[in-house]
Amino acid sequence: MKRSFFQKRDLKGKTEDFLFSYSWEGKPMEQIINEMALSNLEQSVLDAAIKEFEKNNAIYKRNKPKNGYELDKLITQKLEESEEGDWNGEEVKFIERSE
Repeated sequence: MKRSFFQKRDLKGKTEDFLFSYSWEGKPMEQIINEMALSNLEQSVLDAAIKEFEKNNAIYKRNKPKNGYELDKLITQKLEESEEGDWNGEEVKFIERSE
C-alpha cells in the first residue's frame, strides 16, 4: 500500500486546517495516535518520525512547529522508506536485448 504525501489519500476526516493547527507538542504518543486517528501502519513509524523531527530541528537549528502537518509528512516519508527497503533484486526478471 504505497502512498505518496502528494497524492490524495484518506485522512480519516482530517483536513489541512486540522493538520496545520494541530499541535502534538508535549503530548504522549497514545494521545497523538487518537487525536490524529493514525492507522496501525502509521503508528508503527510514529516514534521514528518524532525522533527524525527532533533530530532535524537540532541539526539544522530549526524551530519548526510541532504541528500535525509536519508529523504527517514525516510519517509518510518513513512509510515510503520502509517500502523501498523491501525491494528484492532476485525477484526481477532481466531481459537480454539484442543490439
